[in-house]
Amino acid sequence: MKLPKEQLEPVMSNSENIIGFGPNAYTKPATALNILRETIMGRELFDFAFKEYARRWAFKHPTPADLFRTMEDASGEDLDWFWRGWFYGIQPVDISLDTVKYAKADLNSELPKARSAQKKVEGPATNPYDDISKIRNREDKNIKFYTDQNPQARDFYWQYARGQVKADTTQTFTVKCR
Repeated sequence: MKLPKEQLEPVMSNSENIIGFGPNAYTKPATALNILRETIMGRELFDFAFKEYARRWAFKHPTPADLFRTMEDASGEDLDWFWRGWFYGIQPVDISLDTVKYAKADLNSELPKARSAQKKVEGPATNPYDDISKIRNREDKNIKFYTDQNPQARDFYWQYARGQVKADTTQTFTVKCR
């Protein structure tokens, strides 16, 4: 982020245009998420929204827009300005204060009641297609897979990839929202 202006690229750039992958792939996104958590959203709200992102997109192939949308949906905050500045632009932060207003909290008022929603348990998402490398690997009888030779190495993900994980989709669970 301290590179010369002509070497800066937005995080959401085509990889052929990026001069240095390190800052764009690791440093800038990590700094952005840290600022989002510690300064803008707060730890509790960020953690809640990030867990919702992990729940929604588990075992799927999310794009950056899916992260942005989920963080906004789960937190109830409009973060377009943040995503635009940190991920789509290279302009330095230029914020000025026009006015300052003081407010006094009414600590005797009641908190709004927590709402809850019923959600159904979703079945595991499976890949609808078989790629050519998997088909050829199954057909080649000379290949000895480690999990075939050592069944104790078969974990949840091995079973999940083969559709052996059973989910009771008739169950529902309650989600508390504020």
